[in-house]
Amino acid sequence: MLLVWRVLRRSWRRWRTKELLWGTNIERFWPQLAMWRGDDSLVYRVVTAQRGKRRGMRAAMADPRWAHIRFIRLASVDEIESFAATAEAVVRR
Repeated sequence: MLLVWRVLRRSWRRWRTKELLWGTNIERFWPQLAMWRGDDSLVYRVVTAQRGKRRGMRAAMADPRWAHIRFIRLASVDEIESFAATAEAVVRR
């Protein structure tokens, strides 16, 4: 849900300010909400891609071929910030 909120907020801001994305392309906000249009909707892409990524990562974590890799699952913004701060402190040593 956080990703959907971020996409909507960013698209709304870009649409309101007529921010130039590249070339002559500017953001169109309302088509992003058209879930029935499939891949033409950023909201649709975020929702469907997230589901697939989550399944793929869980499968990789359970796969014995990747047992030598230590997976770290960060499930919230707070966890990400804490992990980043810890990693930064370790690198600075």
